[in-house]
Amino acid sequence: MESQFLRSVLLGTLPIGFSARESFNWLLAFLWALPESNGYIYVEANGGLNQQRSSICNAVAVAGFLNATLVIPNFHYHSIWRDPSKFGDIYDEDYFISSLENVVKIVDKIPEYMMERFGSNMTNVYNFRVKAWSPIRYYRDVVLPKLLEEK
Repeated sequence: MESQFLRSVLLGTLPIGFSARESFNWLLAFLWALPESNGYIYVEANGGLNQQRSSICNAVAVAGFLNATLVIPNFHYHSIWRDPSKFGDIYDEDYFISSLENVVKIVDKIPEYMMERFGSNMTNVYNFRVKAWSPIRYYRDVVLPKLLEEK
């Protein structure tokens, strides 16, 4: 079945019962499996909805660049916005994860073994406090080595 499926996709024909998107996603998964993760990136997004959306987009890009696993972002409650919403209140988490599955690995929480290393206290986890508009070399030269060290 897999070889027939792959052959039909490569020849530009859609296998019976599959949409173009399903065929493309299957081909991506077949040809390009994500390598082992370099660690976990946990993002705390703050500000209004647009700033949070921008933080999420940036987090996906950075996680992809660093080959890191992205933890579903956490939204800060801000006294100005007075919005206690969580990621899942605004976005469809399952769709977010599945639509990016061939780009970056995403999990809903930091694994227990990792949390145990930090005494189950997020304040013990290294915080990069990345400045806005940091160049990509900052992530390569500063963030990646620390990520690999904490892995």
